Amino acid sequence: MTITINTALFNDDDSFAASLVDDSSIDCRTVGSLDDATFTLETALDGCGTWSEVQTSEIFFKQVLHVETHSTIISVDKPIDLEFSCAYPTQVNAIFGNNDDLNFDVVNPQFNATYTGEQTGVGEFSFDINFFTDRFYTDVAYNLDFESGDFVYFGINPTGSGNSSTLPDTVEYSVDECRIVNAALGIEFPILEDGCGQALVGFKTEDPTTWTDDFERSIHNEDSVYFQYRSFRFVGADEATEYSEQLKCDITVCDKSDVNSVCAQPRVCSRRRRSSLEDLIILD
Repeated sequence: MTITINTALFNDDDSFAASLVDDSSIDCRTVGSLDDATFTLETALDGCGTWSEVQTSEIFFKQVLHVETHSTIISVDKPIDLEFSCAYPTQVNAIFGNNDDLNFDVVNPQFNATYTGEQTGVGEFSFDINFFTDRFYTDVAYNLDFESGDFVYFGINPTGSGNSSTLPDTVEYSVDECRIVNAALGIEFPILEDGCGQALVGFKTEDPTTWTDDFERSIHNEDSVYFQYRSFRFVGADEATEYSEQLKCDITVCDKSDVNSVCAQPRVCSRRRRSSLEDLIILD
């Protein structure tokens, strides 16, 4: 925020002292001669005590400039406080570039201007885990019971995806960790670690590009990933008790043009050793 004041507003003719709401920093205050035509104070939108308010579809950044003027040893004018604000829309339309990068153009209709730059920061994406009744991943299972040794088939998709992905085509993702959690027993077991499946439970990643069938799949697109593993029982579980267990996975989303990202690196997996009780993570 830049505030420029014309000194012709004042009756005094010697000097001035001006400050913003929080003048603890030297950058938030200034002194000078009223012989100059103007004076200026500048601050970031989160500096010098600037505050913000959201009103409907706009956000207002507000600041108060305090000015005292002097004519040698007297002051003709009273000290004054001048309030300033600037407004920005809370929502803009982002148009991503055609190349596989995260460069963008943001069109701001209020100011009739286009800003060009590079996207940075943290994005938020959500994904769904779906279980399937068969090894062809055709029918989604909404309620399944497993016994030890049964094959379990599941897939991961960006939330809201069907036969087309909702993930922007400039990003990709990697499934890094998956684990089975039994909250009743307070333990969990990793079936996928650092992108590598646990051989003990026969964890396997399916490659849809090798499929030659013509089955109809209601949830399948270019960003779908599929896995299978053998169901197991936790040591200490009561065989007569039915437990509800959760499958949880950790996912990393990457810039598709970044050749050094986690998603672009091949996973080097060796055969996983048999896990012991030390591998079980005690939950808080």
